[in-house]
Amino acid sequence: MIKIASVVLLILCLDVSAQFYDAGTWYYSFAAGGVVSFLSHQYTFNSEELDIKAKINFSAGGNLHYRITKDISLFGGVYLLRAGGNYGKERFNAPSFRHFSMNYIQIPAGIQFQPDRWLFEAGGYVSYMLNSRVSIHRDEMMGNTSINLFNDTNPIDAGVLAGVGYSFQLDYDAMITAGLRYYQGLVDVFAPDFARLENNYKSTFHQVYFIYLQAIYGF
Repeated sequence: MIKIASVVLLILCLDVSAQFYDAGTWYYSFAAGGVVSFLSHQYTFNSEELDIKAKINFSAGGNLHYRITKDISLFGGVYLLRAGGNYGKERFNAPSFRHFSMNYIQIPAGIQFQPDRWLFEAGGYVSYMLNSRVSIHRDEMMGNTSINLFNDTNPIDAGVLAGVGYSFQLDYDAMITAGLRYYQGLVDVFAPDFARLENNYKSTFHQVYFIYLQAIYGF
């Protein structure tokens, strides 16, 4: 009797799970997680090169999905992304740091391939800058300085994305996905006027790792 009940329960679970993966269905999701971001090239200040360092931040937002087939779906979303990057030089008794903080409204879109519980995705994104600042620490005597860089940062960022995740079924119309998404910027972060002030300036792009949890629901 117990074996029969177990088989029936398994069949029911497979059936309701299949409804969630039906082609032609819409579903939505909310994601939040940590961000590890870099700015791609070394920063030069007064002919001194500062080393690239990671900046830890967060991102959160929502997505709308449309399933084309059982395994393939399209998605688009809106996120708040806190990005930027850090530069530093560890010198004896006189460390020097630059902390660039940039906040964006980000719109990612792409295609997702989801065989069974695994998720693979690729696409692109466009971001609109909300604000941009740099905090400068030269040495203990000079202390810290914060400068608004809104006019020195490109207001639009754009690039490509790729990611991988693993999903856990909660109900016939609900899942949780743990994933990693990578954003590679293709637009110079800084405005031309800012770049001309720096010696040996190279185009600088965002490189962002988004480690997230995502709750997915069917309509």
